[in-house]
Amino acid sequence: MKTSGCYRSMSEGKFCKRDNLLLPDVLSFHLVTGEVPMSLKMRKNKSPEPPAACPLLECMSLIGGAWTPSIIWHLRGGPRRFSELRADIPLVSAKVLTARLREMQEQGIVARRVMPTSPPSVEYRLTRAGQRLVPAIEAIAEVGEELRLRKKRTVPKSHLTHPRHFQ
Repeated sequence: MKTSGCYRSMSEGKFCKRDNLLLPDVLSFHLVTGEVPMSLKMRKNKSPEPPAACPLLECMSLIGGAWTPSIIWHLRGGPRRFSELRADIPLVSAKVLTARLREMQEQGIVARRVMPTSPPSVEYRLTRAGQRLVPAIEAIAEVGEELRLRKKRTVPKSHLTHPRHFQ
């Protein structure tokens, strides 16, 4: 489609023809008028500089793994056996749960204890470091609940009914 010496391409936006070259519209504006298009001024970041080893990233790397927050959530009430954790978190596979528990044990968040029973069973509990993560996960869950309720209140009633093709 041709518009005032410019060509519009669906995949690449608007281009203008100058000296038999197709140039992006912003660049051709500069070449034709000699003016620079106005851009927004970069604002200074007022946040303090993060430490070299950022503690926020360190903490998020601990709780950011798949299923890790759920495991911490269920261990906050006390020690749980592997089978109890599987029942608490039914969507996680045994393989993934085992891998997460091993990672958390290596990171010092979870302690593993083999029970002297027949057959042997394993019990997991939060360490002190793991217990210190509980308030953060509870706060995240609280904010998530608030966001869910806000979203529920702001959804128009027309979106709550079935679409027309289901009626």
